[in-house]
Amino acid sequence: MKWRKEWEEELVELRGKGYSYSTIAASLNSKFSCGVTADSVSSKYTRLRNQPKTKQVEYKEYVDGEFFVKEQPKAVSVQEHKILSNGNQSSTIIVAMNEKQQKDPDFLLEAHGFDHTKWLIKTATSNTWQQTPEKTVYQSKIVVAPKVEKFNPDKFLEVVKKNVETYELKDASIFASDDVLVIPLADMHFGVTKMKDVSSQLNQITTFIKDIGFKKVVIEQVGDLFHSSQMNKAITLNGTEINEIDMVQAVEDAKFFIDSIIESALNAGSEVHVMHTQGNHSGNLEYMFLLYLEARFPMIDVQKNIDYRTAYQLTEHVGIMLAHGDVAKKRLPMLFANEYKDIWSNSVYRELHTGHFHQEVVSDEGGVVKRQFGTPKKPDDYERKNGYTMANDKMQILIYGKDSLKEIITV
Repeated sequence: MKWRKEWEEELVELRGKGYSYSTIAASLNSKFSCGVTADSVSSKYTRLRNQPKTKQVEYKEYVDGEFFVKEQPKAVSVQEHKILSNGNQSSTIIVAMNEKQQKDPDFLLEAHGFDHTKWLIKTATSNTWQQTPEKTVYQSKIVVAPKVEKFNPDKFLEVVKKNVETYELKDASIFASDDVLVIPLADMHFGVTKMKDVSSQLNQITTFIKDIGFKKVVIEQVGDLFHSSQMNKAITLNGTEINEIDMVQAVEDAKFFIDSIIESALNAGSEVHVMHTQGNHSGNLEYMFLLYLEARFPMIDVQKNIDYRTAYQLTEHVGIMLAHGDVAKKRLPMLFANEYKDIWSNSVYRELHTGHFHQEVVSDEGGVVKRQFGTPKKPDDYERKNGYTMANDKMQILIYGKDSLKEIITV
């Protein structure tokens, strides 16, 4: 879309009065029917301010009812620029500015050479460097971080609600075993993981449920169900950018995989529970996915947990704690005993289920069997680059009796 001169002038005038980009967009659309968005207004304003003066629409400031041409932010000298290990950047410059400009994040970002639509200020410090009757020159130091796209739940719900019908249970058989089946889904990373990668495991799990029959089936979602935390941008919850993936297909694959397990368990007469703890990649989408499961299968128990860990009483004397494994890893056994006292005291056999590291590790610590599960996910570009390719790609399902673990099956 090509901007007209009168649109640009209106934009500069309204921005000079301090109006937000969303308000300016609404005003332009009402006055000119131009169909602009807040993002396009912000981008256009940045381009206008960065144009050479021969082409530039004047950047005006509204003071006491009059407009004044406002000088573009221009650094006298750049003293230091660093890219920090966490992805943030620090910049130190010498720049002339007034007291108001010191408090204007957009002015500071542009003075330091950052696009205010892509970066946000974490800290800012200004110290007087030189003072004359005409102007004051400051040493300005800022630390900036990349702007992270906000989670859009409407986009995710648009995908998960597609063709969703409440599941109707028909002709369920009577379970043959009093044992309990636990299916840990650790680090599935749908998006990188495709259905073809886990179709064999899914077939084995559903066939096993059908052939044996269990009193209860528990699906443990141990975090990182999806590879990305956003639908339109490949990025983790922590803001780490990752390779582009098809998140719409990722949601469809996750629906098919987990729906198939639940339907098999219900048709075998099993009581079905879904337990959840959030991962560091996609905790927000994982919670929305729980809402989908609750709507799709109203007859099952879905634990909508958004905490970093949870615990549950699997059988009368077996207690299990879930945590993704990225935080408080060494303290988890004691946290189990302190935060879930009832489950701990009622259990004679206790397990801790985690993931995150994409490799299987089993240990016994302080009366708790710690199981760090592997993943069926194939290595992504980051893992191949750094040589994290030697762990076995596998899934496990576990069978428990009244008082302890009875069997582990690799699928």
